[in-house]
Amino acid sequence: MVVVTLGGAASRPPVAYRNINPNGYLYVASTNSWSAGARMNVARTAHAATLLQNGDVLVLGGSNTSSGLLASAEIFTP
Repeated sequence: MVVVTLGGAASRPPVAYRNINPNGYLYVASTNSWSAGARMNVARTAHAATLLQNGDVLVLGGSNTSSGLLASAEIFTP
Protein backbone atom coordinates (compact mmCIF):
# COMPACT_ATOMS: atom_id res chain seq x y z
CA MET A 1 0.00 0.00 0.00
CA VAL A 2 1.19 3.50 -0.86
CA VAL A 3 -0.23 6.54 0.92
CA VAL A 4 0.09 10.04 -0.56
CA THR A 5 -0.06 13.15 1.62
CA LEU A 6 -0.35 16.54 -0.02
CA GLY A 7 0.45 19.91 1.42
CA GLY A 8 -1.02 21.02 4.67
CA ALA A 9 0.22 23.14 7.52
CA ALA A 10 2.49 22.65 10.47
CA SER A 11 -0.02 23.74 13.11
CA ARG A 12 -3.59 24.89 13.63
CA PRO A 13 -4.88 28.28 12.42
CA PRO A 14 -4.01 31.09 12.51
CA VAL A 15 -0.34 30.03 12.75
CA ALA A 16 -0.89 27.23 10.23
CA TYR A 17 -1.46 29.61 7.35
CA ARG A 18 2.06 31.00 7.71
CA ASN A 19 3.65 27.60 7.05
CA ILE A 20 1.73 25.96 4.21
CA ASN A 21 3.62 23.14 2.57
CA PRO A 22 3.29 22.52 -1.21
CA ASN A 23 5.18 19.21 -1.09
CA GLY A 24 3.78 15.76 -1.62
CA TYR A 25 5.07 12.80 0.37
CA LEU A 26 4.71 9.10 -0.29
CA TYR A 27 4.50 6.46 2.43
CA VAL A 28 5.18 2.87 1.38
CA ALA A 29 3.77 0.46 3.95
CA SER A 30 5.83 -2.55 2.82
CA THR A 31 9.08 -0.72 3.63
CA ASN A 32 7.67 1.51 6.40
CA SER A 33 9.32 4.52 4.74
CA TRP A 34 8.47 8.05 3.58
CA SER A 35 9.92 9.75 0.52
CA ALA A 36 9.51 13.14 -1.11
CA GLY A 37 7.09 13.26 -4.00
CA ALA A 38 6.28 15.96 -6.51
CA ARG A 39 5.30 19.47 -5.42
CA MET A 40 1.83 20.83 -6.02
CA ASN A 41 1.59 23.88 -8.29
CA VAL A 42 -0.17 25.85 -5.54
CA ALA A 43 0.56 25.45 -1.83
CA ARG A 44 -2.73 24.71 -0.09
CA THR A 45 -4.16 23.48 3.18
CA ALA A 46 -7.67 22.32 4.17
CA HIS A 47 -8.18 20.98 0.63
CA ALA A 48 -10.00 17.92 -0.67
CA ALA A 49 -8.23 15.14 -2.56
CA THR A 50 -9.66 12.30 -4.62
CA LEU A 51 -7.73 9.34 -5.99
CA LEU A 52 -8.39 8.91 -9.72
CA GLN A 53 -8.50 5.54 -11.49
CA ASN A 54 -5.12 6.17 -13.17
CA GLY A 55 -3.37 6.74 -9.81
CA ASP A 56 -3.24 10.53 -10.05
CA VAL A 57 -4.86 12.64 -7.33
CA LEU A 58 -7.35 15.45 -7.99
CA VAL A 59 -6.73 18.23 -5.43
CA LEU A 60 -9.55 20.73 -4.93
CA GLY A 61 -9.96 24.04 -3.13
CA GLY A 62 -8.45 24.79 0.25
CA SER A 63 -6.67 27.99 1.21
CA ASN A 64 -3.21 29.54 1.33
CA THR A 65 -1.44 32.65 2.54
CA SER A 66 -1.31 34.56 -0.75
CA SER A 67 -4.81 33.89 -2.13
CA GLY A 68 -6.92 33.04 0.90
CA LEU A 69 -9.67 30.64 -0.14
CA LEU A 70 -8.84 28.82 -3.36
CA ALA A 71 -11.38 28.13 -6.10
CA SER A 72 -8.96 26.02 -8.11
CA ALA A 73 -8.01 22.42 -8.71
CA GLU A 74 -4.95 20.57 -9.92
CA ILE A 75 -3.92 17.06 -10.85
CA PHE A 76 -1.12 15.67 -8.69
CA THR A 77 0.91 12.79 -10.13
CA PRO A 78 2.75 10.90 -7.40
